[in-house]
Amino acid sequence: MSGCNLFRGRWVFDASYPLYDSSSCPFIDDGFNCQKYGRRDNMYLKYSWQPDSCMIPRFNGADFLRRWRGKKIMFVGDSLSLNMWESLSCMIHSAVPGAKTTFYKRDSLSSLTFDLHTTQYYEQAFLGYWFCCFEKTIDLLSITTIQNGVL
Repeated sequence: MSGCNLFRGRWVFDASYPLYDSSSCPFIDDGFNCQKYGRRDNMYLKYSWQPDSCMIPRFNGADFLRRWRGKKIMFVGDSLSLNMWESLSCMIHSAVPGAKTTFYKRDSLSSLTFDLHTTQYYEQAFLGYWFCCFEKTIDLLSITTIQNGVL
């Protein structure tokens, strides 16, 4: 995708969207679950970003897990980062609905592991989220507090 300007483009209607059903995803906080709490329209879910100069491949959750096997991803930030973390978790969950998941939530830290055991392959992906409030002080996550992927 070299030479592709991802920032110039337009929103296009895509009837195959959304990539997951928020009502069946166990990882969405109530505050982000618009459909559950009565938002009647859903057309806003049927759009995808299309850059002018290239095609973005459709998200493939199983392929994502394969590519990120053995690696960890951490989202650090505010509610926008939380929303992205939940969306990614739900897209993966939708793509591999039979996967065993381990979901852990303590205070402002959440983690999610997808374990897929099949005769063909073993995959594990970890999605971590560190949420901190930016009021008078900024909580920083120090790399020294992470040892072997554990906070």
